[in-house]
Amino acid sequence: MKAFTGFAIGILAVLGAVAAVFIYLKKKTEKEIEYDQFDEIMDSDADFDDDFFDDDDEVIDAADIAVEAENAENKEAETQE
Repeated sequence: MKAFTGFAIGILAVLGAVAAVFIYLKKKTEKEIEYDQFDEIMDSDADFDDDFFDDDDEVIDAADIAVEAENAENKEAETQE
């Protein structure tokens, strides 16, 4: 009976180790998929740098763009008068 109990405990230990390895590999694979998706986003043509940085790698300020647009409209209105 002791041999059977020892054998059963051994089998449960092996199954537990196999389950732990399976869970580890599953989590690792999920993280790799997330990293691949992130890389695809970062390497895509719709690069967010174009939206937030100008040609000189300066941060684009929406308020500055609005002021420049308003100044351009004012100059255009003056030239039409």
